[in-house]
Amino acid sequence: TNDLTLPQEWEFPHLDEVSMLVTDGTHQTPTYTSSGRIFLSAQNVKPFKFMPEKHKFVSERAYAEYTNNRKAEKGDLLLGRVGAGIGETAVIDQDLDFAFYVSLGMVKTFKEHTVPQYLAIVFNSPYGVRYAKGNTSCKGGFAGNFNLGRIRSFRVPFPPFAEQAAIVERVEALMTTCRTLE
Repeated sequence: TNDLTLPQEWEFPHLDEVSMLVTDGTHQTPTYTSSGRIFLSAQNVKPFKFMPEKHKFVSERAYAEYTNNRKAEKGDLLLGRVGAGIGETAVIDQDLDFAFYVSLGMVKTFKEHTVPQYLAIVFNSPYGVRYAKGNTSCKGGFAGNFNLGRIRSFRVPFPPFAEQAAIVERVEALMTTCRTLE
């Protein structure tokens, strides 16, 4: 059901129509090492917060394997795919080399058409949260899983680039006001 009324010049594409790549991290259970390459999971992402500080390590070889075809870069989005944080989305806001687990989804946008922070606002909005929670498959007693097909088919209210940037600016100003009030 579409309960959104969009302005005339906005589009309503599926996420994969406005993204270069929508994928997830390695499905293999990693063998952690005491040092090496950074390895992240869903606990490193909260709404609007990329938090890589607390992480595990994997070997150079595992890192090379895990990042093949899925190298996350500054400006990409990471979103929680399992457990309590399903759909929680943050933009990678720093240059950092890391591999990541299947519990995270990654969205690589076309940077010339999409302001990644705008997509994070959509995913973290009541609309995005409702979609993520409503499209979670559960197996037995396990926590739900927000599968890639459903992430790719998420319909994004999609304004022109300049309007995305203006929305991000306005939301960031409001968030700053909220933090000041707190």
